[in-house]
Parts: sequence; C-alpha cells; structure tokens
Amino acid sequence: MAVGLLALAAIAAPTSTTARSPLFSSTPDPPLDARVVSSGAYHSDGLAEPYRDTVLSVCGIMAACTESGYTWKINFEPKPDEIWPEYLAEVHAEEVAGRSLSGATATISHEFKLPGHYRVEVSYGRSSQVTFVRCAYARREVRDLAKADWDKYVEAMWTIALLPSELGQERFACPNFYNLNVFTTMHGVNSMNRTCDQAYPEVGIKSLLDSEIVGPAYYGGGKANYDDRDPYDPYYVEDGRFARFPLRANRTGLCEESRPLFDDAYVDHCKSIMEGEGVYTFRGPANSSGIWMVEPRSDDSYEYVSRRSFYGYANEAGVGDIALPHLIPTYEVLAMATSMPLLTEAASYIMNDPVHGYAHYTLSGLWGGGLDSSTMCRADALGPAPIPLMEVIKDPSRYAVFAWYNHIIGRENGCFTCDRDGCTRTSDADEKGCADLNFETPQWSEFAEVDPITGYANFWHLHLNQFNNGMWMKEIFYGMSGRALGNDKIFMPNTGTFGRHPWANQDPLFLAHHAFTFVAWDLAMKNIRDKGISQPPLYDLEEFIRQRGVDECPGHNPDDATATAVYRNLVRYRSGQTPGSRQTWRDIMTMWAPDRKDYEWIVKDPYLTDLELLANSPDCNEACEDSASIISTFPPFPDLDLTPTQMCQATIQNLVGSGMTGRQACDTRLNAISNQTFFLADFLTVENSCEMSCRFCTFVCANSGPRPGQLAAVNDRDEGLSQALEERIEKYLASGQHKSRGGLV
Repeated sequence: MAVGLLALAAIAAPTSTTARSPLFSSTPDPPLDARVVSSGAYHSDGLAEPYRDTVLSVCGIMAACTESGYTWKINFEPKPDEIWPEYLAEVHAEEVAGRSLSGATATISHEFKLPGHYRVEVSYGRSSQVTFVRCAYARREVRDLAKADWDKYVEAMWTIALLPSELGQERFACPNFYNLNVFTTMHGVNSMNRTCDQAYPEVGIKSLLDSEIVGPAYYGGGKANYDDRDPYDPYYVEDGRFARFPLRANRTGLCEESRPLFDDAYVDHCKSIMEGEGVYTFRGPANSSGIWMVEPRSDDSYEYVSRRSFYGYANEAGVGDIALPHLIPTYEVLAMATSMPLLTEAASYIMNDPVHGYAHYTLSGLWGGGLDSSTMCRADALGPAPIPLMEVIKDPSRYAVFAWYNHIIGRENGCFTCDRDGCTRTSDADEKGCADLNFETPQWSEFAEVDPITGYANFWHLHLNQFNNGMWMKEIFYGMSGRALGNDKIFMPNTGTFGRHPWANQDPLFLAHHAFTFVAWDLAMKNIRDKGISQPPLYDLEEFIRQRGVDECPGHNPDDATATAVYRNLVRYRSGQTPGSRQTWRDIMTMWAPDRKDYEWIVKDPYLTDLELLANSPDCNEACEDSASIISTFPPFPDLDLTPTQMCQATIQNLVGSGMTGRQACDTRLNAISNQTFFLADFLTVENSCEMSCRFCTFVCANSGPRPGQLAAVNDRDEGLSQALEERIEKYLASGQHKSRGGLV
C-alpha cells in the first residue's frame, strides 16, 4: 500500500511527537463534566490550542445549551519544577491567576494561552466538578489545515524569509524572531562540526505528481517541472504557494545574527564555515555567494528555490520510473519502523533512507550534470565491459549510492569541483584520500570510536566510515566516474535545493518532510511506551550505550557535560538548572515526554495510527523480509537456488557454528566474514541483509506467516538449518567450485 507523500507542518510550535493526549478528568459527572467542543476551526476530543477561541461545554458536544447560572473557574497549573522564560512572565502570572465567570451558560468560549494543563472547575447550585484540560500546539498534515491556517503558515514562512532578524524583532516585539537563513545556518554549521556532527505499490512514479502537495495549492515543483527543458535550466519552483522563494545572495553576518541563541564558541565556529577561507562546500566568497553548493550548475542559477519532485532521469531509459518506486516508503514500511521494540533501532531506521533520507533525492529530483544515456561506467563489480550509467542506476540500491555519495564528505573536503557541464576530481584528491581504500580518509575524528572488547562502533564512526567508503564504492566499485575510462570526471547529478546536504532547509518543503519524520519518531516512542518495553525520557538509550561499550561523540550522550552540548533554550529549564545554560539530551527528552511536551500530532490517517487496521487490510504487503541483498553475492549462494531467507539462515548458522550466539552472528560486520569482503562499510552487518531472520523487525501483515524454507531466527547453537539445505551447501563446498568464484560478483 503506497503512502505517496505525507507532508506535515508545525503550526506555531517548535519540534516533534504523537497522537493527542486524552482528557485528564475526575470521576465523570455528566451535568458538570467540562469538555472541549472545538478549538479554533477544529472540533476536538479533549485538546485546546493556545491563542484560539476554544469552546467548552458541560452538556455534550452536540447538545444546545442555553441555561445559565453556571460558575466557571479556569486557571493554569504549571509543573512545579519548570522555569518559564522571562518574556512570558506576565502571561504566566495571568494564566495561573485564572478567570472566573459567574452566571454563565453551560457552554462558554475561552482563550487558553500556555501549553500544559488547566484546571477547569464548573459549579451549579451545590454541585461542582473539576476537570483538567490539556492545552497544546497542534501539528497537522497540511491538507487537514483550515484554509485560514494554511494561509497564515505560508505568510509566516514568507515573513521570516524576507524580514531581517532585527526588523522582525522590532515589528513583532518578539526577541525570538530570526530570519530563516539563521536557522539554515544553524542546521548546516552544527552538521559540519568535523570532530562530531551535532545536529529522512508500483504504479509508476509519475502517479505521485498528482499529489496536491507538489501542486499549485501547496509546495509546487511537481508536474510544472517534470518535463525536460533547457539542460541548464535551474528548474525554479514557479508554482505553488512558495513560488520564487528567494535564496540569500551572501553568507556574511548570519553568524553574528545568531549570537543570542548560542555563545562565542559557536559564533567563531560558525564564521569559520560560513565566512572562512578554505571551505569547499560553497561556490564562492561569502560576500558574493550565498548558501550555494558545489554542484553541476552555474553561479546564476541560485536566485530561487529549485526542485523537480519525483524526477530521476525519467527521459533517460525511464530510470526514475524503475528505481524510485522501490525507494519511497509504504504504509507497511512505516508500520514496521514504528513498531520496533527498541528506540535505538527504530530511530536509526527512521533517520536513514527507508523513512527519511529518500526524500532528499526523491523530492528534490536528480537530473543533468552532463549525464545521459551515452554516459558509460566501467567497474569490476559490473563486469569487464563498459555499461551505460543509466542501466546501472535502474537498480534501486545503486540509485541511492549514485544520489548520496560524494555529496557530503566529498564536497566538504574539496574532492571535486564543478561547472554547469559536470564535476571533476581535484588535482589533490588522491593526496586527500578521496575515494581510496583507506576508509578513514578524507575525513576522520578522534571521537569515531570502536570498543576493543565488544567490537561495536559508535554512530559517528559508522557515519564517517560509511561516507568515506561510499565514495570508493561509487567511483570505483560501481564505476560511476571516468577513472576506469581514463578521465577525472565524477558522475554527479544536478539536484534541487532540497538536496543531500545540511543546507537543504532553504526549501520550505524541508520543514514539511521533517515533520513527517518526527511523526514516525513519535509513533515509535508511543508504541514502545504502550507495550511497556521502556519508558521516557530516555527509553533504551542508556542501556544501549552501556551494552555497546563505547560512548557517542561528545554532546550526544544523555548526560554529557554542558560544555559539550550544543543547544540552549530548546526546551524549558527545570529547578536546579540555570536559564540560558546548555542543555543535555536528558534535559531535552525529559521535556519531550508525553506529560510535559508542548505539542500534539493530530494525525487523521488511520493507516498510520492503527496498525491493526493496516495488518488486516487485504492489500497489506509485508515489509519485514530478508533481502539477502549483499549476502546473496557470497559464495556459494550464486550457484544455489535458495530463497533470501534460506541464504540468511545458512549465513547465521555458519557463524553460530564458529562459536557465536545468534545475536552476535546478526551483529557481525559483512566486511569481517572473509578477506574478500574487506571493502564493505562497517555499518553493513548480517542484520542489514537479514532483518526478518535477525528479528530486527516483526511481521506487519496479519496474513504473514512462515514462508517455504523459512526457519525461526537463530538465537543459539541448537537452532539449525534443515538437513536438506545443510546437505546441499556441504556438497557444493566439497566440490571446490567456490574457490574459483572470488568474492562479491
């Protein structure tokens, strides 16, 4: 079941979480039980929204109430340990003091102003009853917004894009108003900390162009930009509510503008990236070049946001139609991601390509770069003869390699340069270690660690290893460069503003997609809470780090000293903390717990919120599978007629037979299985190829059951392969055929 594009927008609120909270109430007393009938334009079942006209009633949602004589007392009840900021002191005092109405009707209107819980007491004659009403910022799918709210959101985006921070602070008497480019800078600069990054049915891809989200009523950039024009056309978004959304033409002053949000250390680091010498990410000097990436474009193609949503070399052998449907998440993929028992696993899966990352090339589009049906690759992985690039990237996994690698570490380290006709390796690329077999070049960090006892690596190690390795995989292993053909060309596509880099939030669509990612995060956390597996604020994060045996890089562990943390004022401070000080992840996640968070997701799509409904749908297409995507190339499997699950079971059993537990077998890196697989990145484990057998996921569809030849996941040595399968593999190994096959094919 295809999801298509789910785009969500945050309305008057900061950042993420799940479905609405129920009304907290005392023992029901129907005549005096106050309920939220509506808040603004939205009917509600318990949620009041700040600064909206909220209707409260004690006589039921549908009944007409005209009788008077009721007394209403409404006051805010803050958490006793929370410290509210000074700029809200007056509002806070007024809300705590509350409002009292005598002789009122059974239905009233009230404007709640602060997120949290309000005590609502209703009296009539001698009877009274207290109800607690939840007030929170609502976050909705943009197509569920009232037209007036969508218009306000669009106006707000244009305002923060066009109005400098200082003028906005004066105009709105708001010290927290900042220009959009300040947030773009913050996202990019924190992601470019070289010591430790501090900071997404197969009916043809063109069917997704029918989505309103990429049409004129919302974000544009779909059908209007799909057909090919001049090869040097920047494909500006010229339809939709953000048509001709401007890009900044310089990078000066942004770091100083953000000083109130951070401290001197951040501002100095920010300037070294945004305005410093020797920064390879941007196209030109800070005073004459905006936040423009080094990519196959000309300098005059950065006036507005550009995008070709769902386009991927469509007119070059239909590449996008073949590859992209396999890379866009379905309801079943989202259900699998949000039903994982461990938050660490769910978060890692959600933040990578299956749920989050895919949008950075699917929604932005890939085109141009001097690449077409005549562009040839030559690589040992694909055979000795040259093969057209467009044939190579029809494979979904290779399309993702083509889209991602070089765009992060390669660009940041000056491994290539570009003009509008394409990209070439720089003269010092070999000296820097770009795309070589040393996977600690061209970028490494002392905080990229591996525990010497457990062998587990932290995420910073896995990230750097993956992207260093990825350049070699792209250019050499898959031949997506001219090196094997005797030239220095690197096959880099042109792309929209919403590309594969930490500055993609210049495109308003970035915010909608990241809200979608936060929904997935919060649905995963809700599932874990509801099942009683682990609880907020940290869920299994502490235990995961302890068992792994190696910390994350400084600032990313739950209780890292505030000197290594990045954020200030991200959430409210609590007793014992100093307002304005840096906040740890424990501080942040404590305030994101269900009983403290300031926001609620109002998600109307039942296939996202009701896993049972999805599971019992006749169209449910199982997402929890063994792919054996890399393992299938290991000898002896290419010569055996086995299912992916049989290959996974054979691999796991072989490792268990060497003395490992089933869990250790699944965690084994593929590059450690033989000396012929040394070139694979460290993040590729047996579990990556065998998600079902390794119990990384559970079945999504109710009709899923044991498949032919499928065995239970191997967790100890007693669980083995079927005798027939063992005999087939042993016979093959005895024949000696595997010795002549080499490693991966």
